Amino acid sequence: MDVLLEYGIDLRVAHIPDEENVVADALSHFQNERVLALHSRDAWTLERLTLERSVALGFALEPSTASTYDSHLNTYLNICRLHSRAVDPTPDTLSFFVVWLSHHIEPRSVDSYLSGIVSRIEVYYPDARAARRSQLVARALRGCKRRFSQPVKRKFPLSRMDVDRALADCTGSYNDCLFTAMLVTGFETLGYMYSDLGS
Repeated sequence: MDVLLEYGIDLRVAHIPDEENVVADALSHFQNERVLALHSRDAWTLERLTLERSVALGFALEPSTASTYDSHLNTYLNICRLHSRAVDPTPDTLSFFVVWLSHHIEPRSVDSYLSGIVSRIEVYYPDARAARRSQLVARALRGCKRRFSQPVKRKFPLSRMDVDRALADCTGSYNDCLFTAMLVTGFETLGYMYSDLGS
């Protein structure tokens, strides 16, 4: 009562006669059969049941963590929702995912997305790994790589002259000194390991 007075809330209670509030009346008398008859619901199609179950499982799968695999799974779940697809990772759904995602990111990266999705979802869908390995998914991915992938650009390996230039350009700041120390250490260590392999 104090809260109502403090915040100026006007609360009114009205009685609704039994004949106008039949569901509540039946519930208060534990007449469950009557409640079901009064409040009947239409049956869903198998397609609707499957979709709704998949959406529910999708919500169960989404832990709020920042790991890469969770990010891949969240992308998959969002794409399924966006296209009103069941979350069940069938070859059809995974191939649609591959094609759609390949239009938005480098197709070579889609492989790691698929691995992350399967890793996180196979607890709920035991056939996920088989769907991932299906010919339909493999061919869709291969086709997207051929159609959209950019050629790999490889850099030339560092030479002794490159390391000397980095040392000469060092300004003496903490970050520059740290970078050149890591560069020289890595370069010399790899050179040492390579020379050991040759002997």
